Amino acid sequence: MVLNGYKLMLAAEPDLAVCGLATSVPEALTAVERERPDLVVTDLTMAGRGGLDLIKDLLALHPGLRILVCSMHDEALYAERALRAGAKGYVMKDADGPTFLAAIRRVLGGQLYMSEKLAARVLDAFARAQNARAIRCWKNSATASSRCSVFSARARQRRKSPHSST
Repeated sequence: MVLNGYKLMLAAEPDLAVCGLATSVPEALTAVERERPDLVVTDLTMAGRGGLDLIKDLLALHPGLRILVCSMHDEALYAERALRAGAKGYVMKDADGPTFLAAIRRVLGGQLYMSEKLAARVLDAFARAQNARAIRCWKNSATASSRCSVFSARARQRRKSPHSST
């Protein structure tokens, strides 16, 4: 049902065409090999192996293929997994038509697509990781500097030692 809805929506767009449909990973692999699409839109839930495996398999066979995940699964839990697997975008199935089309066009244009909410979470996580890295580097620098000071103090003490030959 959902596949047919997407197919009808895309048929109304003069610059987009559906070249194949699949409901399982093997069907999808065969369709992509046969049709050589510019973009694959996939769900994470498929018969047999899941959509994350499909993404990895497709990219192993067709590096550079653009993949957009359109799924009912909560993006807070699954979008990062899909992007790490190699997808270039993640859109929820309940997104409206213009949002779905914008996601397709953005990924076709070579950009990443994610909702504003997900983008904010990703940027926040990135900022926190950068801050943590900066703090670790500062702490490591302070520790290294302290170690150098201690080493220098010991070296000076050895030079002044009455038992040294200098």
